[in-house]
Amino acid sequence: MKDRINEFLANGYLTATSIIKFDCFKSYEETTTYLQGVNKIRFGYLYHYSSLTYDANAETPKQSEDGNYYDLPEPLKAICGDIWKTITEIKIGDFKLKAKVTSLLNEDSNLEIDNFLLTVGFEPTHQNMIYSNGVQVTKLF
Repeated sequence: MKDRINEFLANGYLTATSIIKFDCFKSYEETTTYLQGVNKIRFGYLYHYSSLTYDANAETPKQSEDGNYYDLPEPLKAICGDIWKTITEIKIGDFKLKAKVTSLLNEDSNLEIDNFLLTVGFEPTHQNMIYSNGVQVTKLF
């Protein structure tokens, strides 16, 4: 990581005091929710460890009133370790559609699930967040 930061410094993308790093221990979650009318499918991943690096002069995660960080901007660099916990929530009224989605989930084919849901009219929304418990924020340089 230090090499990558030095590369950014050498190319003028960053200043020497502009790196903010969020180290998250069981506190970084990514969620994709697919919506189609009343139908909803949610896939969530809570990572055992992740490290997100930001340029302090650009948009950085802002802590909300409850202490957590929501709707994170794109980091310069992200390292995510093993998935600690997965969340799958399926709320579909149509039995055939629910059976097809369940079948694709059982096959563990994420790309096929994504393509299928987009084809039948689901709209994806993405959210990522950092829970305040388990995060360490460090300013580097």
